[in-house]
This record gives sequence, C-alpha cells and structure tokens, in this order.
Amino acid sequence: MDHLRVLEDTLTAAVTAGDLSRALTLTRAALAEVDSDAEPLRAARLLDHRGRLFALLGKSDGATELREAYRLAAGAPHGPERLGVLADIASHLMKVDPREAASVATEAAAGASEVGTELVLLPTRIALLHRIDGTPEVGLAELRRVEARARAADDSWALVSALVFLSDVLYELGRYDESEQAAAAGVTEARRVGISRSIGAYLLSNRAEALIALGRWDEADATCAEAARIDPPGVSGLHWLQLRAGLHLARAHPGADEVVGRALAFLGRPYLWPNHRLPLHELRVEAALAADDKPEAVRAARAALADAHLADLPREGWPVLNALARTAALTGDAMLAAEVSAVAAALPARHPAEHAHAAHVTAILGGTAPTAPAEALAAWRVAVAAWRAAGQPYPLGRALLGLAEAAAAAGERDEVAAAVRETAELAARLGATPLGEQAATLARRVGLRGTGRPGPDLLTSREQEVLRLVAEGHSNSRIAERLFISPKTASVHVSRIIAKLDVTNRVEAAALAHRLGLLDRPSPAPAQRRVR
Repeated sequence: MDHLRVLEDTLTAAVTAGDLSRALTLTRAALAEVDSDAEPLRAARLLDHRGRLFALLGKSDGATELREAYRLAAGAPHGPERLGVLADIASHLMKVDPREAASVATEAAAGASEVGTELVLLPTRIALLHRIDGTPEVGLAELRRVEARARAADDSWALVSALVFLSDVLYELGRYDESEQAAAAGVTEARRVGISRSIGAYLLSNRAEALIALGRWDEADATCAEAARIDPPGVSGLHWLQLRAGLHLARAHPGADEVVGRALAFLGRPYLWPNHRLPLHELRVEAALAADDKPEAVRAARAALADAHLADLPREGWPVLNALARTAALTGDAMLAAEVSAVAAALPARHPAEHAHAAHVTAILGGTAPTAPAEALAAWRVAVAAWRAAGQPYPLGRALLGLAEAAAAAGERDEVAAAVRETAELAARLGATPLGEQAATLARRVGLRGTGRPGPDLLTSREQEVLRLVAEGHSNSRIAERLFISPKTASVHVSRIIAKLDVTNRVEAAALAHRLGLLDRPSPAPAQRRVR
C-alpha cells in the first residue's frame, strides 16, 4: 500500500484505540498528501474525520472541515462510497447545525434509493435526523431494522453503532428498561470486538443514564466506574463523568466535590456540543444548591440562561429549567423566576420526562408568585402525577416534597404525611441522603411524628405568636412589648423557632412560615398584663 493508505489505516486504529490527539495529527499529515482534485472522496473522508476529532477534543465545532468535506463529496461521482461519506458528514453535522445535517442526509438517502443500495450504517446515521421533526419513533423503527441487519451480517461496528443510537432514542421516549437492555447488549458486543474505548464508551454512559432514571443507582454507579476504568478520551469521557457527579451529589458522597470539579472543568474548553454543555450548567446549579451557596447558584443560573441553545433542546433544557426554577424559589429572585418562566413557555415538551419537568417547573414557579394555597396544591398534584407517569423515582421524590409543603399550606395534613412518608421511602431506597433529610426536616417543621403520621405541632402556642410577629418584621424589643415579655425571653423564643424550623435566620423563618401556612393556624387569645 502507499504511504497515504498507511496513514489512513493508522488513523482508523488510533480512533478505535481512543488516541484522539494522535488521530488528529494523522489527519493533518494525510491531508497534506491527498490530492483533493484527483480523489475528492478520500479528501472528504479525512476532513470529516478531522472535523469530528476537533469536536471530540473540545477544540472547535469542526463545522469548517465538515462543510469543506461536503463540498468535495457533493461534486464526486455518484456511488456507494460517496453516499457513505455524506451519511457520516450528516451525522457529525447534527450537533452543529441540525437543519443543514438534515439536508445532507436527505441527499444521501435519495442517492441510496437511486443506486439501489442500502449501506448498513446509512439508516443508522439518518435515523437520528427524524428527531428534527419531533418523531423519534420513526427513527426507532429504522434503527431496529439496522440492528437486525447488522446482526445477520455479523457486522460488529454497525451493530454497536446502531445500539448506541437505539439506546439513546429509547431513553428519550421514556422507555428506560429497553434503553438499558440495548445499551448493555452493545457494551457486551463492543467489549467482544475491542472497540470499548471508542464508540463503545457511549454505551456505558447510556446504560448508566437509563439505570439512574430507573432508580437502580448502585448499578449505575458501577457502570460509571467501568467507564472510568477504560478512560474514554476527550468529550466522549464527559457523559459518564457528569452522570456520576450528579449521582454523588444526590447521595452526598464524600467524593462528590472532586467528581463535580472534574466534570465542570469541561466548561473551560473552547467548544462543547450543546447537548453536553447544558447538563453541565444544570450540574453547576445543583452543586451550588447542594452547598447552600445561593450567590453561586444565581450566577450559575444566569450563565445557563445566557446559553443560546437552552430554548432549542427540550431533552437537556427542561432539567436545566427545573434547577433554575428551584434556584429562583430558594433565593426569592423574582426576576430570575420571570426569565425561567419565559423560556419554559417557549420550550416544547414532547415526551414523558419533559412533560413532568414542565409540570414541575410550573409548580415551583407558582410558589414564587402570590398564589392561593388550593391552586398551588393543584399544581403540585399535577407535577407528582406527571413524574409517576414518567417513571423516574428521584424527581418524583422532589415533587412529593413540594406537594407536602403545598399541602401543609393548604391545611391538608393527611396529604402532607403521605407525601413525606413516600419521599422518605424513595430516598432510603435510592440512598439519596439529602432528600431523606429534607423529608425529615419538613416532617419536624409541620409537626409530624417520625413515622410520618400527624402529631403535635412543632411550635408551642407562644412560639407561634412570636413567629407571627417575626414575619411581620418586628424586632425582639418590639415583640417583647407586644407580648409583655422581656427582650431576652423574646430572643430565646426566636432562637428556638430558628432551630426547630432548621433555618439560619429570622428572615428564612418568616419565609418558611408563609410557605408552610404556619401563620394561618388559629392564634391563642392575646396575653393579658397582670395587675398586682
């Protein structure tokens, strides 16, 4: 073989081994040798590789190289090789410019029909493009066909490629069991033929993502650990890392900060695909909220809102908006709440998890504006029902906590108890320690026993009087005057209220009292001054 062919084969080996930096260097050397006028498809394929590698390494979106590859391929003689190149270009353009990718894919599909050939990988590449029209079910049927053909032909690369896309589409449709099974089958096949560190890496993270949605968190963490051992290169190593970081945060794992930091470091790269960048915005907000760092949470929320693709990608955008809505509610930032509401109004909700996030965001934002307790409770009931339909236990637990707070404000104590009890059970099953602690704290605040059954109120009648005056903005001295007690006694009552409600100051105590309806309970008769 000639020297250029040696370079091309070495490039393929480097990509398969996951040595992306060396592969990028090889594309430069090969492009310096190829005669693009004499062999336009050969040059186009090298440019396609180079553009893809730039994106995988986070150096650029690779669009310049991909468009030049298309220019060369478009003018090349018709035939199966040209169609294969066009299909690859369409696939790689998908994350840069979906509509341009769709145009290239349409051209490739028409050409395949004309020449009467079906490349095994061509339908796989094109199947994803059906998402542009919001119909991934069409792509799903096509992917099933490709999977069957690849198995029959014993084409491992095509089979693994199909299973990557298949598990991804199934996840988006909310079919998490099937997604996990497809990804697990792909992991086995990739390991068998030695491509675990290249295309097989995506199967590990896809499987972990499905397991997290199913609530099988120990298995998900083990799958992430397997991905860590093979150490996928470049951006292909981000998905599992971001998933594990979120999992560790939700479990208050002692190593959470280190994993979160490694994942968020990818935000410093010159380029990230939008579907990789948006989950990192979500992770940054979640990490700040977990650390109770409200200023950082607001900064992270602002950065997410500034992302131009937030309103373009419902699958990634809705989880971000959920985190942003919680930030607005916890910080009392009305402007942030309004901006989140505006983006939510424009973002489509197509599949079960997206509908659930949309209902959840609506319920959260309802708490940032004056809303009747009955209306707020109704919104939270809708959110809980949506998460039950979506089948994800962790966000269901979060929605149940919101429902419990709304039910407390509406005086529905039996509903509070049921929601708190279910949240505690979910948290225990998942190992989600912070969620369990939040359920226990809420139970204490509303006066529930440890079993989740209604019990005596948390605050004494005197403390309820003091809390009502705190919420009205009175100082300790003024409270003492109103209740005919000493300022020191008033201060003791305020300190006990803050401790019992598990808040940090009197402002938070007042806000929580309003939210839980603690100020709506009947007040004892006003104290009388004794005459001696």
